[in-house]
Amino acid sequence: TYYHCTKRKRHVTCSQRFIELADLEGQILNSIRSISAPDSLVQWALENVQRERQGDGDVRASIRRSLKESQAALERRLAVVTEMRELEQISGEEYVKRRQQILSESLDLREQESRASRGNDGWFELLQNSLKFANQAEKHFLAGGVAERREIAVGLGSHFLLRDRKLEISVTKPLLIVAESAR
Repeated sequence: TYYHCTKRKRHVTCSQRFIELADLEGQILNSIRSISAPDSLVQWALENVQRERQGDGDVRASIRRSLKESQAALERRLAVVTEMRELEQISGEEYVKRRQQILSESLDLREQESRASRGNDGWFELLQNSLKFANQAEKHFLAGGVAERREIAVGLGSHFLLRDRKLEISVTKPLLIVAESAR
């Protein structure tokens, strides 16, 4: 089996020659090996990141608690302002002004609480997937069929360029970081 230019650009003549499947797969395998991470590194990194993630959860819980306390204080302030208006200690204009300020602060606190509740675990999943990919890609590439090999190659990076029968791949940034850590 041979691979060649797809000739997607109509008005450009491609001068690149074909490459045999075995050569192409060998080059992909070399790229995979360049980003591979040993089991010990993956295990160590995942344990440390999990600890860091749990610490972040504790911090987020503390922030949420503090925001709820601030929200309760705002509700008490609003009750006081309402009572002052009922007792005619402040004018209607002053009441509306203070009430709007308290409600605005309350809305800001609710938004902050929502952000704190959501957290940002996307980075953890990305790191975890990148580490596992870097650790397992070679084994799956060697054992897998054509479809699995193609999927692994796509997971490796993008902008595949075949120049003088040499494959150039723009490896994804998370995998580059894993590769640098493994060295």
